[in-house]
Amino acid sequence: MLFDFTYITSEYLRSHWGDELGCSVLQGEDRCEYKGLDAVSYEEAVWMIENGYPTASMLREFEALTDRELLSLAMQDNALARQILSDRFAARGDHERAERFSHRSRVASLNPYILQRRAWSLITHPDPEMPGWSYRAAATDLKMASLLGDYEAELDLYELIDSYWDGRPHMAIVSDIHDSAYLYLSRRFGLPIDDWPVTHRPRKNYSSG
Repeated sequence: MLFDFTYITSEYLRSHWGDELGCSVLQGEDRCEYKGLDAVSYEEAVWMIENGYPTASMLREFEALTDRELLSLAMQDNALARQILSDRFAARGDHERAERFSHRSRVASLNPYILQRRAWSLITHPDPEMPGWSYRAAATDLKMASLLGDYEAELDLYELIDSYWDGRPHMAIVSDIHDSAYLYLSRRFGLPIDDWPVTHRPRKNYSSG
């Protein structure tokens, strides 16, 4: 049945984490089928499942859906369906509709994967009328994903700063990115920063010790 992912048991994940949440090895080369699903150990894959990351199987099924089918799921508050719709509209140049669905996916979920996917879409398809806003919004989303425990998001944030702001952004921009991320999460949690309910250990490369 579509979207029945109860097969992600501990036993299944231990045997298939590389295919579902990591980079497969194809003809001697590392290849990530999906950006963001790049676990390098079983422990890291477990962290991703615990924090709501989709599997490769799940993404293949979602991305094979039509816009109408995704819209039906989006109307049921499915954040991933909303973000995939947003990605499609952005790629078509319909930035108004892209932002509408992307904003709703962001509001509906504090999932670090959704936040990163929103950022990747803004970076790849910035609004030509407001590119600066697109990059700042992407940077804020990456910072939030980092604060929610995914170190990979922080690496993407540094890469964005290096490419768009030439590695030397005005301090006001850096401050705005950090402050916006902290403020948004603080409002969502309604708690001081030190008391944020990050329920799992931060993601890291567990195989590195």
